[in-house]
Amino acid sequence: MESPKPDSISKIASQIEMIEKNKNYIIDNVALVYTILYPEFVVKLKKHGLTTSEIGFCCLYIIGLYPEDIKYLIKRKTVYNINSLLRKKMNLNQSDTNLDIWLKNLFTELYPNIIIK
Repeated sequence: MESPKPDSISKIASQIEMIEKNKNYIIDNVALVYTILYPEFVVKLKKHGLTTSEIGFCCLYIIGLYPEDIKYLIKRKTVYNINSLLRKKMNLNQSDTNLDIWLKNLFTELYPNIIIK
């Protein structure tokens, strides 16, 4: 007899639990993918002393995620704190621009033929 298949809610809950356990792994892998595909962008971020996880976090903005999405994805209540730390490392004043806009502008300067959200 076949065991019952879990419903979609159970599958989603299981996937969210896996993401929670592996959030740094996921973010680090996003950074790795961007290092391979968009090395100039990653080099620019590394010049500011960003860690692999911080670069992956920045790349989540390039993918098109918003702070609220990132907060949900990585289950951290500190997205604002991470943004502040990154702004400080990149010498961006609070009044300069939003971090996501700054990152998207930098990416677009380096890769003008790639459309990002």
